[in-house]
Amino acid sequence: MNFAKQIMDAQGHGQYERIDTSLLPNLYIGYKTQLSKVSGVVLNDLATRYKNNDPLTLQTLARLHRWPRRKDRAAQARLCHAQPAD
Repeated sequence: MNFAKQIMDAQGHGQYERIDTSLLPNLYIGYKTQLSKVSGVVLNDLATRYKNNDPLTLQTLARLHRWPRRKDRAAQARLCHAQPAD
């Protein structure tokens, strides 16, 4: 996910990208459908704070924007380490 301000302003949402699930460990995701109304309240407020240029919201999204680069480097390192040497 890329939450760069330019992308958010242009598209109205972040940039999402599919990942190769074969590179992931087994995952279990649990959720309660009854909580969707609660998350909607939180996310709607987040969108409003973003549009109002709330400093904490913009700072947090900027930090989220940088995270994938660190994760990509870590994933690449794991892949290189897992590959047999030629």
